[in-house]
Amino acid sequence: MTDMSKAGAIAISACEADEFAEVLADAMIATGLKVFHPHPLLADLVEDVWDLDIPDGNVARRLIIRMPPSAYAFLSLQYRVPIVSDWTFGIDDILQSTQRHVAVKMQTGIITARPVGPLGAVIIRIKPEASERVIRAPLSHFLDQKVDLHEILSKQALAQIEGDLAEAPHAEARFALVEDLLFREIRPLSPRTPLMQAAARLRFDPALSIRQLAMELDISVRHLSRGFKAAFGTGPKQFARLARVEKAVAARRDGHRWCDIAHACGFADQAHLIHDFRAIIGAAPEEIFRPPLFRTWRAEGKMRIRPFFNLFVAG
Repeated sequence: MTDMSKAGAIAISACEADEFAEVLADAMIATGLKVFHPHPLLADLVEDVWDLDIPDGNVARRLIIRMPPSAYAFLSLQYRVPIVSDWTFGIDDILQSTQRHVAVKMQTGIITARPVGPLGAVIIRIKPEASERVIRAPLSHFLDQKVDLHEILSKQALAQIEGDLAEAPHAEARFALVEDLLFREIRPLSPRTPLMQAAARLRFDPALSIRQLAMELDISVRHLSRGFKAAFGTGPKQFARLARVEKAVAARRDGHRWCDIAHACGFADQAHLIHDFRAIIGAAPEEIFRPPLFRTWRAEGKMRIRPFFNLFVAG
């Protein structure tokens, strides 16, 4: 028996991969998800902004949305009924909450969000190397926990943006409001430090060795490792591991086969990919992306959606 057979084979056919991608695309349309890229003056800070708009409470309550760990930090603004969410690692519960506006930097586990009524949320994906421009504290201060945005942004700004988002006529208007908020709240751009450059490089190329990265930045491996952990709450190796799993999730969402994903994302083989998924997310890939979870169908002229894995992934 091969190593891959022992670990649990996860490859699928090209036909199944195409069907998988089409089903997820349908789910994104049905759930009203739109993704926006930021103004060039915000591009160093913001990767993208997601608008999730489901005004029909009956439709929203049929959804279960899951979000795996990420190299990015997330700012979430809700303007309808707050989502109930559970944070779990495998079978263990980490946190349950019903907060309306939060910042979160997930290192492990999965957040499962369950709408209980009309859903309206804007999610801002923040690049870790520039996060202190808006969060005003190292990411290590709120790793693997949710922080109320009242601790990050002014109460007046939050109260204003919540009302404005609820009254905005469409996703494009909400995106403009969020950009205006960020322009008002962020700190000026500062020169990139070696640690900031390291985080950006590892997000882009998580297969890069830490020794090679240290050489590129002209610092010692020891200095890089210590400084990186102090700034981002984890060492550069673990950060790269997380970024690599995130890229694999994104590639799978786009319909690629696991064998191709393992090679493209820098895993030694599929067994290595499975090992890292278990270590970081708490489940093997085939358990997370089991095809029946993604089926959509029409009944009585209405779109119904069964639980699917994570609309909110790097693209």
